[in-house]
Amino acid sequence: VARVREAVAALPGLRVAGAAYDGVGIPACIASAHRAADEIIATSKRTDPGAGHSL
Repeated sequence: VARVREAVAALPGLRVAGAAYDGVGIPACIASAHRAADEIIATSKRTDPGAGHSL
């Protein structure tokens, strides 16, 4: 898991989530997905000045 996360960290905008990475059970998977989504959004805002703005 650590090697996968290290490799993925080098790829902006890509994150992994789910039971294989952050624990089993629905709450753990949901929390994992929220963290991954938050990281993707943060990366997007840093790399794309227009990200997060709706029309």
